[in-house]
Amino acid sequence: MSEPNSDRLLEDLALLYIALAHGTDHHFAKSELVVMTDKLQRHLDGYARETILAAIEHALASYEQPDIEERLDVIIARLYKTLSPAQLEWVLDDMTAIALADDKYLHVENSFIDKVLRTWQQHPVSSQRQERLWSILNTHSEDASWTIAHDLTLIYLMFAHQSNQELANIEIVAITKKIAEWLPNAHGTDVADLVMDALKVYATGPDPARLDAAIRTVRDVVPVHQRLALLSDLQYIACADRRMQVEEKAFIARLAAAWDVPFESQL
Repeated sequence: MSEPNSDRLLEDLALLYIALAHGTDHHFAKSELVVMTDKLQRHLDGYARETILAAIEHALASYEQPDIEERLDVIIARLYKTLSPAQLEWVLDDMTAIALADDKYLHVENSFIDKVLRTWQQHPVSSQRQERLWSILNTHSEDASWTIAHDLTLIYLMFAHQSNQELANIEIVAITKKIAEWLPNAHGTDVADLVMDALKVYATGPDPARLDAAIRTVRDVVPVHQRLALLSDLQYIACADRRMQVEEKAFIARLAAAWDVPFESQL
């Protein structure tokens, strides 16, 4: 593998990080700039901070060019060809840190990171790193009728049940909406059927052992950066009835600990 040109690497990473920070939500927060600059300076220690800031400013201007999508595709492919597996790992870690810099982790940011990961996983990053792009539709299980998507839905249902020991229709609608966001290629009827399957299990009564098993399954399958997005989903579901209950906050804290994710409620 050839050594990357440092100047080009700085330009490539600056534009990639700008596309994540600005392009996904059309807003570039100061906190994102600070994290981005810190990460680039740590990995490219031969550059002064002023040089890195200038590269970021140039990348921000370049992002407005009409050929940006094609340029990003070239950059993502070039990074795979020129960086070592360890370097690719820290690029992914940097992107996750930038996405979290504004204390929000959006589905669109998750999708952007997954696009990068998907490109690199056409050829595995390393023999040790076989983590595939997560899709809760294609996860294999012994029982084809019950997938990781069902486990996730069951967790959401049991979470919504915490506050008043019942499920409101508005909460089911919110759960269905969030599950659908994780299944972009599924038909609406497929998502509705999936939620109904989980509801049938939920309706049999509280089963702590089954909930614990579902939490472990999600932890084992879902990469860390996506687990944070799941916790954000729970906050959305909790607000479906316009209030966050103490029990719901405790449930989120429990999942954050079980999934090894640092998480502070935004509510």
